[in-house]
Amino acid sequence: MIARLRICVAPKFRNPYQQLLARHLEPYGVSTRIRDLETKDFFSPSKINADILHLHWLHMFYRSTSRLGGLARSRIFILFLRRLRFRGVRIVVTVHNVLPHEMKYPEVDLYVRRAVVRLADVLIFHDDRARNEFTRLFGQPRGDVVIPHPVYPESLVPLPEKRKAREYFGIKHDGLCALFFGRGGKQKGYDIVLENVERFNAAGVHVILAGRDCRPEHVSGATNCSVLSSFLPDYELPPLFAAADVVLLPYRSCTTSGVAVLAAGFGKPAVYSDLPAFAPFESAGLGRFFAIEHPEQLVALTAEASALAKSPSFLKAVQSFREENRWEAAAEKTYRTYRLFLEDQ
Repeated sequence: MIARLRICVAPKFRNPYQQLLARHLEPYGVSTRIRDLETKDFFSPSKINADILHLHWLHMFYRSTSRLGGLARSRIFILFLRRLRFRGVRIVVTVHNVLPHEMKYPEVDLYVRRAVVRLADVLIFHDDRARNEFTRLFGQPRGDVVIPHPVYPESLVPLPEKRKAREYFGIKHDGLCALFFGRGGKQKGYDIVLENVERFNAAGVHVILAGRDCRPEHVSGATNCSVLSSFLPDYELPPLFAAADVVLLPYRSCTTSGVAVLAAGFGKPAVYSDLPAFAPFESAGLGRFFAIEHPEQLVALTAEASALAKSPSFLKAVQSFREENRWEAAAEKTYRTYRLFLEDQ
C-alpha cells in the first residue's frame, strides 16, 4: 500500500477538467502535479517521479506540422510509455475523445491509440457508448472504467439577469438568442450555423457566436449576429449563457462535449445533432434533436427548444443532471481506480 499517491497529469491544458479533478482528489491524500510533456521529457522517464502518469488529450503529445514529424514524435512517445511501465509507473488515460476532432494525419492518430490499448493499465471513458466504440476500433484495453463527465462549477453559480448579461456583451436584442460557443470548425458545425444565419433572422432569432475562431467577417452584413471572437475566461461563462435562451450543438462528430455539459449545468436547453454522444441528453429531456443530414431543422427547432426552459420536466432533468454528475463522485471513482490498479502490483 502507498501512503500517499503521487500522480503526474499531462498535458497542462486550458480545459479546467484536470485542475478540478485534482482539487477533488486532495481529500483522498492524492498529490497531483499537472505539467506539459515535451520531446526532451520522453528521453528522461525518471523525471516523472510519480506512481501514476495520468494522460489526457493524447494528440497533444505527438502533433506536428508534418506527417514524418508526427510519426517520429508518436514513436518516441510510445517508447517513453514502455520505459515508464518498465520502471513500474502505472499509466491511466482518460479518453475524452475516441479520436481527435481534427485528424491531419489519421495513420498517426490510429497508431498511437492501438499502442495505448496495449500499454495503458486502465482507460477511463465518460460513458458506455464511448467505451464500446473505442474497443470496437482499437481492441480491448487491459482495464477500463466509466466515469461520467462532471458538471463544471461555473454552471452552478446563480446566473445574472438576462437583460444585464446581454448589455454586458453589447447584445441589443430583446427576443430569442441562440448561442454557438467554442471552436469554429466543421466538426462542430460552425458552417451549419453560418449557412442558416438568414433563416435565423427570418425566424426572429439573434445568433451569438463566441470563440476565438469566430470572426465578424464570417457574418458580414448580418444584423442578427453578435460575434465574441476573443477567448472568454471562466468568469464570463455565466453571463454568456445567461444571455442565451438556447445553445446550438450541430456537431458532425463528438465523443464528449464540454459545451453540452455546460449548457445542461446552466439549465439552458440545446438543439443537438443526432450523434450517439448526445443520446444521454436526449433521453434526459434536455433539448431537441435534428438529423445532421437535414441542417435546416436547426432553425425550426430553436424556438421549440427555448420553450422547454420553463417546463417542470426540463427543470427536473437539469437538477437530476447536476446531482448525478458531481465532481465528488468522479474523484471517488478515480481514486478507487488508482488504488485498484496499484494494489495489483
